Amino acid sequence: MSTVTISTRNAKNLTAAKAAWLEERRSYIGATDAGAILGVNPYRTPHDVWLDKKGLIEDESSIAMRAGTYMEAFIAAEYQRHTGVKILRSQTYRHKDHAWAGCNPDREVKINGVPGLLECKRVGFWASKNFGQDGSDQIPEHYMIQILWQLIVTGRKFVQLAALVDDRELRIFTYSLDPDLSATAHIFPKELARDVFKVCGQFWHHNIMGDNEPPMTGQDSDTEWLKGQRATYENGALTNTDEITDAYCKRLERAIARRSRAELVETALKNRIKKFMVERGASKLESTAGFFSFATDARGRASFRHPFRTEKA
Repeated sequence: MSTVTISTRNAKNLTAAKAAWLEERRSYIGATDAGAILGVNPYRTPHDVWLDKKGLIEDESSIAMRAGTYMEAFIAAEYQRHTGVKILRSQTYRHKDHAWAGCNPDREVKINGVPGLLECKRVGFWASKNFGQDGSDQIPEHYMIQILWQLIVTGRKFVQLAALVDDRELRIFTYSLDPDLSATAHIFPKELARDVFKVCGQFWHHNIMGDNEPPMTGQDSDTEWLKGQRATYENGALTNTDEITDAYCKRLERAIARRSRAELVETALKNRIKKFMVERGASKLESTAGFFSFATDARGRASFRHPFRTEKA
């Protein structure tokens, strides 16, 4: 059996290179950070960005993230084969006037002499519903912000997103800030670019440089981070709190009360719909809100689905 020997020196060099890259990444707001700061990234929050930039969390990429990075080269090669456009390696960019704004695009391209960037995404079956057809402007919002940020930082004329959908189909989406490219690209409003840059700049100066921790959100990543924190309980029970936390407690109390009332209303409406169907011996109901089904299986277990849109049975 043959063995593979990995040079200790090479391993150390790779580790040092990654550490240097992580350190540089913490020195600017990147394209994926922008969507999180704006609250449109389903996987990261402003608090995640703050922890990352302050060096308070380890770089723990998920297997899905590593697979996506691994697939970049393949998707880029498929893009080149599909379009005939030569792809080039990219680099880390900084905004010409604001060093706190940067990005690291996947690849660079040039079409008809016009320089642009390429983002490569692998899209699973369930996520594919968030993507329109090839050439449309329908992609998830956090990807739009990622692309917009790259346009702002680099000054490139356009960015194309190549999405490998369900490992079966390559779809290409083109965006620009230049109205002269409206025939071939979807144009972002200048006002949107200005507002996005302003919000991210405020986050950098107030939260990162000013060391002001952003509040928690209801997203999973914030919840999971809190699970990893360990309270010492040295102070016992708290009998008072600050004004902001006290307001949070009161808002939570009201939110729970609203949810309880909403759940009662939801259950009542479901029961009324079920009763309507039972009285008429129907297992399916078509309404302007979609299709409802209410049926009992062989074991006597009832199931109620609502509302779903599908072809008529």
